[in-house]
Amino acid sequence: MLRKYGYYDLSELSVLYDYNKKLRPNTGRPVEQLRYSKIIGSLMYAMSCTRPDITLDVGMLSKFTGNLRKLHWDVVQRLMRYLKGPTGLGLFYSGYSAVIEDYSDARWCLEPDECRYTGGFVFIMGGAAV
Repeated sequence: MLRKYGYYDLSELSVLYDYNKKLRPNTGRPVEQLRYSKIIGSLMYAMSCTRPDITLDVGMLSKFTGNLRKLHWDVVQRLMRYLKGPTGLGLFYSGYSAVIEDYSDARWCLEPDECRYTGGFVFIMGGAAV
């Protein structure tokens, strides 16, 4: 993804987001909306498959796909620099079996007039919810 969008040559960054920057909608002319949307889509795929640590940032950036500013591009560049950082980090569970447990609960419609489904689930690995 870094090579595809031209961010591979940037230096690494170890801190994800600068929370002093406030993202606001653009009131002027749109700035490269199509390219921005493609990058956000790729980041969403990475977020849901392998990088849950970027969820907050990608969520904030995705709100502005229709009206972005140069500041949004700066945040995307910072996020790409963060993604280039150390890749050998991860969660390791030792002392527990590598079994994932799944628990779910559901409530189906009891009254025909109020037919709504409510449910939830949790996955547990190594004694902790993931």
